[in-house]
Amino acid sequence: MSDLFINEGTASAAENSIISMGQTSVELLQFLIAEMKRRQAEEALRQQEAQQHQEGQPQSETTEKTITETPEFSADAIIADLERKTVAATVVNVLEEFGQGDRYQAEGFTIKTSYENAQQIYTVRDRDFNEILRFEKLGEDILGIEDTMPPEQKAEFLKVGENLAESGAEAINNDLTSKTQLDKLGDLAPAGSKAVFVANVVLNQTGQETYRSQTTEGQADRYSFSRNDKGEITIHDHYEGYDVLQVRDKKILQALSQENAQHFEALYEKVKDADLTPGRKPDLTVEVPERNRSSQSETQPFQSHQTTCDRTVEERTETIDREIELEAPPEPQPKPPAPTPAELSEWLLASKVLGRGDAQVQHIKKLGREGAERTGKDFKDLYREAANEPLPIELSSIDYEQMQKDLRQFRDLVKERGAAGVAQIYQVQTQSENPVNIKNNSQIQFKSETASEARSTVRKIDLER
Repeated sequence: MSDLFINEGTASAAENSIISMGQTSVELLQFLIAEMKRRQAEEALRQQEAQQHQEGQPQSETTEKTITETPEFSADAIIADLERKTVAATVVNVLEEFGQGDRYQAEGFTIKTSYENAQQIYTVRDRDFNEILRFEKLGEDILGIEDTMPPEQKAEFLKVGENLAESGAEAINNDLTSKTQLDKLGDLAPAGSKAVFVANVVLNQTGQETYRSQTTEGQADRYSFSRNDKGEITIHDHYEGYDVLQVRDKKILQALSQENAQHFEALYEKVKDADLTPGRKPDLTVEVPERNRSSQSETQPFQSHQTTCDRTVEERTETIDREIELEAPPEPQPKPPAPTPAELSEWLLASKVLGRGDAQVQHIKKLGREGAERTGKDFKDLYREAANEPLPIELSSIDYEQMQKDLRQFRDLVKERGAAGVAQIYQVQTQSENPVNIKNNSQIQFKSETASEARSTVRKIDLER
């Protein structure tokens, strides 16, 4: 069987052997982690020996040895190749262990798998919806397609892969407080994990199993937290009027809005180092050293102790409200301005050029149709007559932020490449089966030339007919 990444280095005999055995993604991940560590250790030892040898070797011999080394077969290249394989195996494993069906929504990433031309494609996007990794899975083989993952994110995926190989997904997923998931998976933890952790901190510090946040005036505020006898968390948003998160059967069922997610993200940063060990229940037993103590003297210690416990709970409640500011509702956000036909048209063009995908393109077209229908006109006529007049529709905050982001990037691209360069990218994106990385000039040039050759061939065939 071919190497895990085609055209990405040569596999060792042991590596080809284990891949040909048809191992599961978990076993493959464990093997890749162990192999990477082994080769890193070998490379470190080789460098140490080379340094010791160099100290007693003439400079000319050292220079000659350096020149004769082939980068393609260097230890660094092999280790880098193993890192790419481990990242890809981590993606497959995380989706299989924590995802549902063909999708996994993590705190900071989205992993999807789909079939294109009967081949299984894995795609990873960051929290800004930028595609950072894309590869094809063919049986037990993985073909590297596109990798723009920054080094810090690649290091995070490698660490997650190592934790999964050592601990196993089941052990990680058993913690209903989500602390283990966040410690072991980081931003690859299931979406909503940070909110679950915050809820457990709140309930532990207040000493209650049901608690609603309070305003500074002591009035009931936005969120309610509850924990059932199984330790499963529920968060209710009284502004929205429904449960925005539930933990059921070790699965986080969440409908956190972007506003809610950002709110709990900020709270998590404040309390992430908190101890989740449940506090001991107040000891209400009363020691009576003398049997003949009066009834008043017997009950007084209990009353004093109970008052102290009540005051402690009250102080903890006030502290949690003050420290993590649950009582302060976010400032009401103004509604995004209604888009104009010109803005929607430019956003549609930007989405195609930037390779945002067919789902976003169709969504923008739907917005344009809805706006035009409410005016009783065709969108094209509306564009000609009132291109800069607001349409009678409302954009969600997510749509508005995405539109502004895409328009900024598109306008910067026009300034950088010019109209002709953007037109070339548009041509490549609309004729390519998969989105093209606009920063990869060689890829754009190659696909553009390929498309031109295909058109020339078609015209030649038509003329010959």
